[in-house]
Amino acid sequence: MTGNADFFDANLRSVQRQLERLEAGGVLVDQRIGRTKLFSFNPRYPFRKPLVALVTEAKSFYPKDLIERLDFNRRRPRRQGKP
Repeated sequence: MTGNADFFDANLRSVQRQLERLEAGGVLVDQRIGRTKLFSFNPRYPFRKPLVALVTEAKSFYPKDLIERLDFNRRRPRRQGKP
C-alpha cells in the first residue's frame, strides 16, 4: 500500500481510509495475495461501467509518462529485503 501513497505523494493512512470507505460502499472489492491487499472495481457495483469510463477519460488528460507509470502492473510483490 505504501507504493500507492508514495506514488501520489499522500499520507499512507489517508489512502488506506479512502480505500476502506470505497470498499465499505461497495465500489471496490479486495483480494489478498499473501500480505498484499489488491483492490479492484466491484463487478456488481451498479455504476461500475460509467465509473470506469470516467476514470479512463480522466487518465487520457495525464502526461504520457504518468499514464505509463499508472498502467505498470507488477506481477508479484517484491522479495523481502530487496531494495
